[in-house]
Amino acid sequence: MKDYYKILGVGDKASEAEIKKAYRELAKKYHPDINKGNKELENRFKDISEAYAVLKDSKKRAEYDRMRQFGGGRHYSQGQQQGGFSFDDFASFFSGGGTRYSNGGFDFGDIFGFGQSRGHKNRQQKGKDIRAEITVPFDVAARGGKQTVTLEQVETCAECRGQGCIVCGQSGQRPRTRRISVNIPAATEEGKMIRLKGLGQPGLGGAPAGDFYLKVHVKPDSQYERKGYDIYSDLTVNAIQAMLGTKARVRTFNGQTVQVNIPQGSQPGKLLKLPHMGLEAHGKKGDFYVRLNISIPEHLGEKSKKLLRDFATSAGITL
Repeated sequence: MKDYYKILGVGDKASEAEIKKAYRELAKKYHPDINKGNKELENRFKDISEAYAVLKDSKKRAEYDRMRQFGGGRHYSQGQQQGGFSFDDFASFFSGGGTRYSNGGFDFGDIFGFGQSRGHKNRQQKGKDIRAEITVPFDVAARGGKQTVTLEQVETCAECRGQGCIVCGQSGQRPRTRRISVNIPAATEEGKMIRLKGLGQPGLGGAPAGDFYLKVHVKPDSQYERKGYDIYSDLTVNAIQAMLGTKARVRTFNGQTVQVNIPQGSQPGKLLKLPHMGLEAHGKKGDFYVRLNISIPEHLGEKSKKLLRDFATSAGITL
């Protein structure tokens, strides 16, 4: 049984601060980044990290101290023959029955999380999902396209293998920033959620990683708006044109310029439909709608005013 207190060079009554200070001093001396290629010192650092991972945790430390009282390994198991409680029984109690032996002794990895056994599948945990939002141009949402997203993840520190070290600030994990290209499907609506499987936080104990959920917002366009596969655009005509009717040219979303007829007596907000000239995606075609706005002149000459008064009189309009 390893003496974790001896490995860190502290007494078994050492405080949490003393244990942390001892670990930091030893980590600076034996860290693999400082002693590259030295296998003996690398193994020494692993023992130091293992000892610190146990002693810094009050619950793990208490379990470890209780096991030290039994002498460790099979040495105390003779007590079982005398009707006593063996260390093997004690270890099995804390490990869920998944006892392993290494060089004739109990493998503390089963209790403190440094190893895997058949009795410890419950340590596996799927990684957490990551959620983010992105705003894409109107055209990209409508026609589809690629957008680059910055993905913030965490990964297990390769230096300490999750046990905490000076590289990762004792956490066992360090941030990782990735830039990935995300495919925005054609006809994407405001608020659509895109799922990228396996791009979330890494899982624990060999469990799969979580997923990445990207919520899409669509930037408004100055000329067009969408309702499903249908595209809407505004067209402004003056009052005379609306009353008498006229023709006008409009540019559709697919880049075509077409002529539309403005019927006599058209009212503000009237929709003129151009069939199958809207958004085309996934084998579907929407329509293109021209929405009329009526422009009223702000300034009229005396001659124009007289003509309008005469018109009002003939139409029975009271001014």
